[in-house]
Amino acid sequence: MTLKNAEIFIENNSEKPKTISLKFTDYTTNENREDHPVAPLYIHTFNVYVEPNEIIFDFGGKRGRKDEKYCTTYIIPTKKFDYLICLINSSTDSKGHGTKNISLNAIGKHGETLMEATLKLSFHAEATDEREVIGFFQRLNQEIQEGLNTLENQAFYTSQ
Repeated sequence: MTLKNAEIFIENNSEKPKTISLKFTDYTTNENREDHPVAPLYIHTFNVYVEPNEIIFDFGGKRGRKDEKYCTTYIIPTKKFDYLICLINSSTDSKGHGTKNISLNAIGKHGETLMEATLKLSFHAEATDEREVIGFFQRLNQEIQEGLNTLENQAFYTSQ
């Protein structure tokens, strides 16, 4: 069985805002059950929407089968946004489960902090996609900048 913690989705359709998404599942290991030794514990969602007037950072989650949900949304005007910094701290427990604390800081044109947020992602020892998720965050600022450049070019050609 191949176990993946994450689903990554990037859509850059010229008719819609650029969408950058990560759906991450924390798994729990239930060694007492052979029929379901690994089960979803928590599902995190992280979406970035690059729109003409704003960048929306949307953090959400749901605990297992329960209805415990959370959602936090940051809306930053594109005229104020300059770049995004991602800081990744890693640790691994004795069973091989890795945890990544990912701090995201949106920085404005004058060096001011526009957003501070942290995601805590727990990788199952059997998961095969840890590098892919780290790569997602390494490329995140570049993806946002490309979305902004596309919008600038569209505005330029539309005004002519």
